[in-house]
Amino acid sequence: MVGMEREDQEKKSHLFHWIFYGTLIPLLFGIVVLVAVLSISGINVLEEGKKWLGNLPVVGKMAGGDERDSQYEKRIAELEGKLRQEEEEKESLQKDIDRLEKEIENLTRENEKLQREKENLEKENEQNASVQKGPDVVRTYEKMAPKKAAAIFAAMDEKRAVSILSQLKEENLARILEKMSPQDAAKFTSLLSETE
Repeated sequence: MVGMEREDQEKKSHLFHWIFYGTLIPLLFGIVVLVAVLSISGINVLEEGKKWLGNLPVVGKMAGGDERDSQYEKRIAELEGKLRQEEEEKESLQKDIDRLEKEIENLTRENEKLQREKENLEKENEQNASVQKGPDVVRTYEKMAPKKAAAIFAAMDEKRAVSILSQLKEENLARILEKMSPQDAAKFTSLLSETE
């Protein structure tokens, strides 16, 4: 009897071994190979498995797939809306920055223009101040030897020279022009005729 029980037990364990080694292990090996092949071909096996299991009546309810999916979709839609809104704000701010940069550039140009005008006005004021001192300067050149005065006028700034020459008496002007080189005398005569 003990022998028969042992034989029955061996048959049962032999049957269990046959089921385990003959079907379960090859089935698991096949699943592993299938998952590897699908993963290599670019299919997300876990995602596909969730979808497939979600379609099964009992497992789908346990996973709560539809309800969670709708919550995730709402959240994704909210985040996409926020992202769009932030991108619009970013574009608006960039336009403001560009506009302000152009405005700064225009103001800089305007400032440079005004600075040049200021410098020109200061030069004119200096020249006007020297012209106001003119009578003293004119008397000095009238008392000076014509040859020396001619050399000074030839080396002087044309505008200033013409300003002083135009205030000289005609006889003193003639003596100074006489002592200049012909080119300088012609130049100053031309400039003097333009100012009159």
